[in-house]
Amino acid sequence: MITAANVVVNAWKVVINKPQFESDITRRMLSVPGIIYYYKGNPSPECNNVVCGHVIDCFEKYYSISENKSEILYFVKKQLLNSRKQVVKKAEKFFDKI
Repeated sequence: MITAANVVVNAWKVVINKPQFESDITRRMLSVPGIIYYYKGNPSPECNNVVCGHVIDCFEKYYSISENKSEILYFVKKQLLNSRKQVVKKAEKFFDKI
């Protein structure tokens, strides 16, 4: 999960410098809720929640230049129901900024 989180946290830098990869990067980040992360050998929904929060942070940095705004909005809207309060706050902040 740590490696995935680090990739997500920095993916916006690739999008800004290589916008031709934005759709592919966005598509991959939109798949995060379906990924199962493990903690001590057991599936960890909380790890998934943490990565979803990082995805929101990343989307916030390049949303204005994205060609996939509707998909991003749908992802962030779904995170308003996330069980992790920090993720919900990030989603609310995202909608406040756009």
